[in-house]
Amino acid sequence: MLALRIAVLLGLLAVGSVVPGFCLLRRLRWRPLELLCGSIGLSLILIYLVSFGIYAAGLPPTANLALSVLNLVLLVATRRDWARMVRSPAVRRPLLLFGCLLIWALLALSLVRHYAGGGWGGDWLEHFQRTLVFAHGLPPNTPIVPGYTLPARPPLMNAVAAHFLAQVGDDFELFSISFLFLNLSAVLGCALLLKSLARRGGRGIWVLGALLACNPLLIQSLTYTWTKLLAAFYALLGLALYLAGWRRSDPGRTVSAFGALAAGMLVHFSIAPYALVVLGHYTLRQLRERPVRWPELARAGGVAVALLATWFGFATAQFGVEGTVTANTTVIASRHLSQAGASNLAKMILNLFDTVVPHPLRTDLRLDFISQASAAGYVRDYLFLCWQTNLILAMGTIGGLAVLYLLIRALPDARGPSRWSRQRRFWLGLAALSACIGVIVVGEREPTGVAHVTLQPLVLLGVSLLAASFAALPAALRWTILAACLVDFGLGVFLHHHLQNAENRAGGQPDLFRPVVEVSPPGNRYTLEVHSDLSRTAAANWLMKHRHRLVQDLARTLERSEPAALAGAGASVRALARRLELEDERQWAGWYRRHGGRLSFLGDRLERWSWQLRLAWLALLVAALAVLARAAVGRGAPRRAARSEGLPG
Repeated sequence: MLALRIAVLLGLLAVGSVVPGFCLLRRLRWRPLELLCGSIGLSLILIYLVSFGIYAAGLPPTANLALSVLNLVLLVATRRDWARMVRSPAVRRPLLLFGCLLIWALLALSLVRHYAGGGWGGDWLEHFQRTLVFAHGLPPNTPIVPGYTLPARPPLMNAVAAHFLAQVGDDFELFSISFLFLNLSAVLGCALLLKSLARRGGRGIWVLGALLACNPLLIQSLTYTWTKLLAAFYALLGLALYLAGWRRSDPGRTVSAFGALAAGMLVHFSIAPYALVVLGHYTLRQLRERPVRWPELARAGGVAVALLATWFGFATAQFGVEGTVTANTTVIASRHLSQAGASNLAKMILNLFDTVVPHPLRTDLRLDFISQASAAGYVRDYLFLCWQTNLILAMGTIGGLAVLYLLIRALPDARGPSRWSRQRRFWLGLAALSACIGVIVVGEREPTGVAHVTLQPLVLLGVSLLAASFAALPAALRWTILAACLVDFGLGVFLHHHLQNAENRAGGQPDLFRPVVEVSPPGNRYTLEVHSDLSRTAAANWLMKHRHRLVQDLARTLERSEPAALAGAGASVRALARRLELEDERQWAGWYRRHGGRLSFLGDRLERWSWQLRLAWLALLVAALAVLARAAVGRGAPRRAARSEGLPG
């Protein structure tokens, strides 16, 4: 039954993510891949408006079904236009790449049975609850774990996922697949920018796929249920449309670019630095290169403001201006830092340094929070904090250094007057400014770096530049990148998901996660903790997954046989069980009651086939490495042309 619902969900995602926007954009004279990506961006905006409108108006969630029926009708009505677009190789290859990476990422997700890695925890459950708020029409003042309110994060991706879950069911497995599919759209944004990053850059589409498949940051962001990659898609789409509008003096593309950036901010506020850089460049270009086009400026500003107002207007009406602004996670973290007597300026400078310099190069950093008995777990967490939080290593162990090499080579060519030189200056300025602003706006002090918070679009741009310019690199560097991809996948992707597949097993085997109830008289207070050979973060995430079930089982056990010494603790456990039941009804729409108090992952459902899934994944790895090997030996673009390609010049 779950397999059928997954199939229906993937069908609804495939149709709903393209068709509504395509019907409105298909007459535009955009390049085919621009049209595809624009259709995806607009379709998700339309779904958000419908889903959020249903929620705000208090309509039953089943009203979402009407939009899916309409999408099927529109798909049939526009089938010839759709077939014409798909026949273009410029669209067919990225779509095939999307399909291959979808299978790749689903294999990774099929191994996940608990979340771990570094100190990450809680976001996966928070976004699930936010999605249930929209899917079941819970009140806006519903408390969100771990103590947030609804305005703490923007709602677009949660509302879009709620639209699909309202039709196929609200199982966590379906939620995780919907988030993976939506986040994977960032790959199409990378493909769209290949030609803007390098002459003949579109030839690097399969190299891009191989590099992304082995990239720990991308795969983690696909299988961990948060919203960063969909926000990155809108950032990349906005950049691509802005550059195209600049080159062609096309107001339509320029207006659409600002609309895409505004939509990205409704997915995650981390897109704000990129929107600010584009706005600054647009303003300078208006003042220096041409007369101010007031209609274009008014339309661009109007679209962005109108889109942002759908959320901020609602949030302000529900929570007031102060409640909306101060609920933001960055504001909360900065306020806590100030209350602790720390300097926000010092935090910004230190975060910037730590995001560029990998933590293994700093002897003053203590990583006590990843200490654990498992040697494999410690290696995973230690390297996790390299690939996920450092800007350079996030592009790949050697890939990041290769990107720096390409950027340094581009510096002399950016001084010329040509169109390519202007674009080089734009990309170099974007990289420097967005990196600085992106680090500055982070509220927390993160000693290992903050690349995972706001710099994911920049990381994807770097990987795209590397793929577009791969043929222009020295042969030795190309082969070194291939070897490094094997290391990135083995230690950053495969080992990580192999460990996330670990769970307690039946049959008398020792438990990896061991719940412990400690009673401390007088008062018979108790604490429920989880001991594990893995890190404290892994144990905490496992407890989040099993907490309701553990408390229910413990309450039943104490009811059957309760020693006198534990009488007070038994009463406390029963009180907690009743409180969780009430919390479930008010904050989760009875989700735990309807699912037997059990939160299961896709990896739990496929546990018996876990080794077959690993073997299939490794077989696909061979194909990905073969693509890189073919590019490394120089097959494809002629070397003479490759020397003049791309950002390096």
